[in-house]
Amino acid sequence: MEKHPKNPKALLYCSVWPDEGQELSLESQSVELQTYCLMNGLEVLDIISDVGPHVKGKLRTGMERLLSRAMQESIGHIVIHNVSRVGRDSREVMTFLRDTFDCNRTEIHVSLWKTSTASAECARIMAMAGEILGLDHPQPAKETAVRTEKFRVKPLWVKLFGMLQDERYAELLIKALFQLKDTVKLTEKEYMAVHGGYDHLNMFRALGFRIKGEKTDNTKLVTDVLVRYWDKLKLHLSADLYRIIEGSETGAVL
Repeated sequence: MEKHPKNPKALLYCSVWPDEGQELSLESQSVELQTYCLMNGLEVLDIISDVGPHVKGKLRTGMERLLSRAMQESIGHIVIHNVSRVGRDSREVMTFLRDTFDCNRTEIHVSLWKTSTASAECARIMAMAGEILGLDHPQPAKETAVRTEKFRVKPLWVKLFGMLQDERYAELLIKALFQLKDTVKLTEKEYMAVHGGYDHLNMFRALGFRIKGEKTDNTKLVTDVLVRYWDKLKLHLSADLYRIIEGSETGAVL
């Protein structure tokens, strides 16, 4: 693999699962990942580990720290041993490798594969794997696109989209959505938009930043979810917030 002209700083991520044996210990992973970095001209900044269980719908503690530091410190590279270190659900792993970071800014290296997400060959393989995973949820792309566009012209969608751009309302809306738990069915990208958006919101607030004005594709995806489950979601909102969304206090939001 070629040396990397971008920021050479790297975070190493090692993890074991509670039911695993000692064949792939944190120490053995650490040694292998440091060797990988040495061979590829990467500067090891820190080693972050996870040993605890995985709670559905939440990131493991070490992974939360990894994502936060990578964004805050503009880390150029993240190195893992193999994809099963990240998660045990195929879609979760795919999302982490393909969508979590922009490979032009932060590459994810899989040392066992001897490649990174910035590789054209890796991108091709990930695209093919994504197509295979899509077979588990056979929804014609055209029908999905039409349904999404119908959502996005509704007054409710427009109102919620605007409110997600203000952290005062964004946090309350996403917290209410979390109350629905397993009754909410999300696509891979929606899952990352909802959970990643909430994590980013808390991180930005902790750093003293505001998110007002964010009009990204992820914001649109979260809005899609809020509208789709609105009948259930509104039961978990305060009376004041519900009145604002219903329009009696429109000027206070948009």
